[in-house]
Order: sequence, then C-alpha cells, then structure tokens
Amino acid sequence: FAGKPEVPGSIDWGANIPRICTWARFADRETGRTFYVYNLHLDHESQESREESVRLLSARIALRDHPDPVVVTGDFNADEDNPAITRLLGESEPLLRDSFRVLHPEATDVGTYNGFSGTTSRGKIDYVFVSGDWTVESAAILRTSTDGRYPSDHFPVVATLIY
Repeated sequence: FAGKPEVPGSIDWGANIPRICTWARFADRETGRTFYVYNLHLDHESQESREESVRLLSARIALRDHPDPVVVTGDFNADEDNPAITRLLGESEPLLRDSFRVLHPEATDVGTYNGFSGTTSRGKIDYVFVSGDWTVESAAILRTSTDGRYPSDHFPVVATLIY
C-alpha cells in the first residue's frame, strides 16, 4: 500500500478520488452496552480500490479494542455479487450480514442508486451490515419522493436493530 489510510486525502489502489471510512464506539446510556459503527464510501470506478478498502476495513474491525457488536453502513458502489461485498460477508471478522437480506432474502427490486430519476433497475450498492449480535427488527429501502423529486441520487437504506 503506497498511500497511508490514516492520512486524510491519501489515494491508492486505482482510485482517483480520496475515500473515507469514519468510525466510533458508542455506549447506550441506559444499558451501558457498547458497539461500533463504521461508515464508508467506496470508490465508484476502481474495483481494486473497493476490494482493498474492504480488506482494510475488515482488518481494522478485527483489530478493534473491544469485541463489541459492529454496524457497517455506506455507499459501497458494489452490487451484492461483487467480490468486495461477498468478501465482507464471507471472510470478515466478525462475520457480517446484510440487514436488508436478513428480512428480505428473496427481494428482487432492490436497486438503491437512482440517479435522481427514481429508477430501481440498478443494483443494490448501499448497505447496513451487522455482526451476529444484532437482531434486525426492520430493514427497508426508502423510495419516497416529492413531486417526482428525490433528495439524493441514492435511495436511503435503513434498519432498526436490537442488541
């Protein structure tokens, strides 16, 4: 790795734009339970960058200071069958699950990139991934608009989680 992921603005693995992953460890004030949340935006052009970024994410999750539950959210710019996604679901530690697929394993109309047009024909590239500690109570792709106008070029993905 020629770049330095801890240096803001560094670029590598064929990406032309700096990408980011932010994370935090949270504590529930009522229960005292703690958990980690990671949020990222992977490159939209470089497959190498997506795969290496997921590999780095998995390594950082595995090295976290506490064995708390994990939530990973973001725009992965990768369909469900993309190696970056299948690697994250099949080889990461802890093993992660797509919260949407936990409740909707057979859904086919799952496109999340809409280009401000409302189309759902493209693949699912936005996710809420969770470690096995979480119960997924609900998960959805929100497709609301006002007068045919969409607030983003992506449909929001949401999940209600219980730990």
